[in-house]
Amino acid sequence: MATENMIKQSLSQFTADFYDKIIAKQGNSLSNVFVSPLSIYTAMVMTMAGADGKTKTEVEGALRIPKQLLATCPHQPIGTTLQTFFKPSEGVELSLANRLFVVQPATIVEQFKQILTKDYNASIEQISSLPNDEAKRQHINKWTSEHTGQKITELLPTGAVNADTVLALVNALYFKGMWKNQFNKQRTLHEDFTCFGGKKMDIMMMHVKAHFPYEELNDWAAQAVRLPFKGTDRKLFVSDLFHKAILEVDEEGATAAAATAVMMNTRCARRTPVVRVDRPFFVALTCASTVPVFIGHVTHPESN
Repeated sequence: MATENMIKQSLSQFTADFYDKIIAKQGNSLSNVFVSPLSIYTAMVMTMAGADGKTKTEVEGALRIPKQLLATCPHQPIGTTLQTFFKPSEGVELSLANRLFVVQPATIVEQFKQILTKDYNASIEQISSLPNDEAKRQHINKWTSEHTGQKITELLPTGAVNADTVLALVNALYFKGMWKNQFNKQRTLHEDFTCFGGKKMDIMMMHVKAHFPYEELNDWAAQAVRLPFKGTDRKLFVSDLFHKAILEVDEEGATAAAATAVMMNTRCARRTPVVRVDRPFFVALTCASTVPVFIGHVTHPESN
């Protein structure tokens, strides 16, 4: 349990660091962001298994893996812990697929192959015989699409696979959950969403009345609410890292896909709080109570 907690803490710290960098890069011009820290973490920790020297040290530091865990062979406990996040449950589909594509003829170190296949349940595919770089890119994108419910169809952009590409380590994560308290489609109405700067957008706003874990964050002049999914406690390569994530939300549930968190308590109140998500907001889909599967913020809602 101590080791599992260290790994979860490593993932949480990596998530915070990663999101801080997103906010810093966007500065005063915040735009929609939706990413999967879990997907990126998994891809990077598998990359770490095949790295050495400066690259390995930099990846270990970025992932915030404790030195005491690195002193042993960390991949077996990390792989085991990651797999616990994907236990099947009624009402929620959460799956992860890992694959190493051998793009050019190359000899893969046996230890690296063993770690990928045994600890991370990854498969290895030789695609060096495909006719050209574009065919290889399309093959990888097709695999990614198949493992993300056709949500991520162009993970690798044109030109991503070239004569210098030897290996492509890809992971695909897919999530689909049904709300425990579903929204009434008849109550989805046109309402205003106020963006930063005061600009208003006409959007379709969903409504539901139910008991949810809720918190008022006075220091931030914000509200936080947890929307549980049905049947579960899950809530809301070496040279280049390509990552895409997509979130779709409707009255019945949420669907998210990716390729590569404040704790709230239920409190009694004399009044019934009303949470109106009609301004820029932060969103997180978590599993195992606090593990960040997807995070992001919305400043301009998109109908598509």
